[in-house]
Amino acid sequence: MQQRLKAYEEASRKDQESMMALSRAFELLQQQRPPPPPALPLEFILSEIDEPIRNQVRSVVRPMVDKLAKDVAEQIDKQDEKTYGQLWGKIALTLRVVDVVSKVTHGRTPEPYRS
Repeated sequence: MQQRLKAYEEASRKDQESMMALSRAFELLQQQRPPPPPALPLEFILSEIDEPIRNQVRSVVRPMVDKLAKDVAEQIDKQDEKTYGQLWGKIALTLRVVDVVSKVTHGRTPEPYRS
């Protein structure tokens, strides 16, 4: 029985020494800075995010550009109508005068003016 007790005490001492060594190793490991993650090349990162960013920009910018194009077209149409309305009276009169001058110079009698 004495031998067994001595064997248990020896095993306990070895276990304590192992626990202390493991404890010290664990503390040292906790004090160390973790290694930095592996660095990825910038080209790889850019190639991975390029398409998603382009798609996102397109989905946001495209409706804005379409609306701007529509607004500009409407503005041009309004301006054209205004310009046409202002100038048509003057152009019609000028065309009438040109027609009369043409008929007179070719020896024809111009028709009376009707508005």
